[in-house]
Amino acid sequence: MHKLFESQRDDEKIFLVIREHPILPALRLLFVFGLFLIGLAAEFFIPRLLPTVVNGAILSDLSLVIHIYYLGLLLGALLLFIFFYLSVQIVTEMRMVDVDQAGIFRRKVTEIQIENVEEVTSRSHGVLATIFNFGDVTVQTSSAEVDFVFENVAHPEEVKKIILDIYEQYKRLGHRNPRPINLPTPLT
Repeated sequence: MHKLFESQRDDEKIFLVIREHPILPALRLLFVFGLFLIGLAAEFFIPRLLPTVVNGAILSDLSLVIHIYYLGLLLGALLLFIFFYLSVQIVTEMRMVDVDQAGIFRRKVTEIQIENVEEVTSRSHGVLATIFNFGDVTVQTSSAEVDFVFENVAHPEEVKKIILDIYEQYKRLGHRNPRPINLPTPLT
């Protein structure tokens, strides 16, 4: 059986696998694309606007700098995808796991047990969050730890409801496996 996180048990049921709403990485990639267009414009216009200053040797140096710039943009786009794909929040029948890929070689994994859930709140701020229905879901625990926050997730109200349903089933059924619940269909 494929495990989504290292401490996952073989019999542990996963109810939710949540990533950041896709509109946010798309906007970041759009910004990278805008920077790419700026590089294309510089590559096209600088030799035409300054023909006497940009001669053969300087033109080849400028071309090298612009190509290094393009490679940096490509690396940035790849890193944006890696951070989006590898940063995930998982809700199982027994716990919630937050895997935060903070760097290429830096990952933080936080777990809290479902039994420690005290309060779950969701909130959306801003025009984009309202239009595309994404926001933060905060899970307050009974321990003195920092709150558990699912940031910029799609359908925060539905995620909150699912977490509360799992918590209620856990309390009602104890350590026995809760029955599967009807998950909302994500919007495409």
